[in-house]
Amino acid sequence: MGIQDFMIVYNEGRDTLYISAMEYVGTTPNMGAYEYGQTTAITDDGWMTSNQYESLWNYPNPFNSQTTIKYQLAKKEKLTLIIYDITGKKVAVLENSLKEIGKHSVVFKANHLDDSIYFCKLQTASGYTNIRKIVLLK
Repeated sequence: MGIQDFMIVYNEGRDTLYISAMEYVGTTPNMGAYEYGQTTAITDDGWMTSNQYESLWNYPNPFNSQTTIKYQLAKKEKLTLIIYDITGKKVAVLENSLKEIGKHSVVFKANHLDDSIYFCKLQTASGYTNIRKIVLLK
C-alpha cells in the first residue's frame, strides 16, 4: 500500500512531488508505517470485560462537591461501598445491598465534608475488597 510510483516535477519555480491518482493506493503517503486497508477505531469507556471485579476511579478526582464512582461485579452478590476519612472514620455508606452482575455507578455528594483525602472501599460478600483514594477540594 502507499506510493507505488512517483516522480519529481518542476512546477512554478519550486520542486513539488507529483503523485498520479492511478499510482497512489491508500489514504496517506507511505512514511514507513504499515497501512491497513480497513478503518480501526479504539475506544475506552473505562469498563473491563465481564467476569472481573473492579472498583474504578471516581470521576472527577479531585472533585469539588460530588463525584461519580463506577464499579463492576463479576457475579450477582451483596456488596458495601463505604467512604472513610483519613483517620479511618466512616463518613458515608453509598451501597449496602444485593447488586446484579455488571457495571454500576453511584454519585457521592460531599457537600457536608471538609477538604481532605478520603478512601472509598468496595467489599463483596465473596471476599473481594478494593480501596481507592479520592480527594475532595472545594
